[in-house]
Amino acid sequence: MLRGLITGFVLLLFSSTVVFAQNVPCFPTVDFERLIKKQYEEQKAWMGFPPSTQAQERVIILYENEETRSWTIGLFMPKKDIICFIAAGSDFIHIEPKPVTKKGTKL
Repeated sequence: MLRGLITGFVLLLFSSTVVFAQNVPCFPTVDFERLIKKQYEEQKAWMGFPPSTQAQERVIILYENEETRSWTIGLFMPKKDIICFIAAGSDFIHIEPKPVTKKGTKL
């Protein structure tokens, strides 16, 4: 919780352009990713896209540092080229995915 507040505050202070979307701090993509990499050494680990039938106006991005166990989640809006800070933490675990089963396959 404290790390999230600090990250948001630091991003707010050092960003040249700040946009607010429903009280969530948003920043130019380059600035957001530069700070995440510089301060926490986090790398993109995962991206979640909306269904292909919908416009891809919002993409969830997870950044992580496997060594320090820190992570940050951002909401990327490609049309505006901004990322909004969603959450951050100081520990995580990777969960093995379930095997993919084809439709109609009996288990």
